[in-house]
Amino acid sequence: MKKIWIFSLPVIAMLFIFGKCKDDEGNTIELPASIQQYLNSHYQGAEIEESELDTLCTGAAVYEVELEVSDDNELDLSFDTEGNLLFSETEINSDELPEVVKAAINAQYATFQILEAGRMDMADGSKRYEAELKKGQTILEVLFNADGTVVCEQAGGDDD
Repeated sequence: MKKIWIFSLPVIAMLFIFGKCKDDEGNTIELPASIQQYLNSHYQGAEIEESELDTLCTGAAVYEVELEVSDDNELDLSFDTEGNLLFSETEINSDELPEVVKAAINAQYATFQILEAGRMDMADGSKRYEAELKKGQTILEVLFNADGTVVCEQAGGDDD
């Protein structure tokens, strides 16, 4: 009985380790051919960490793709359902938000704390900003134009 236990420990340890690694991987879905072609031509060699079909607060369905471009560089891309690039998103510090966006947050969401911020580089060259805001148990994701106007907001999730 003692031999079985001794031989079982390495097997149990390997199952635990490999099982844990699988849980750490991001979810991926099959992407349309047009998006795969775009990624192959613009980000050849980049690894897809996660991909999903999601809905923006505007109601638009999008394919979101998280790429690992290098060891210390991740990039989030969003495509419409036709496979057209809508924007790339980069996480930024909240102090990097434009002053007009910070002023809009202070005016319209004064009782909320900024958890995360992001800059969206739109395909047309314009910029938008996203802020994840928290007040008590309430989390909101708010999308702003570069001039500080609110585009939309939605209840935030805990998917990071």
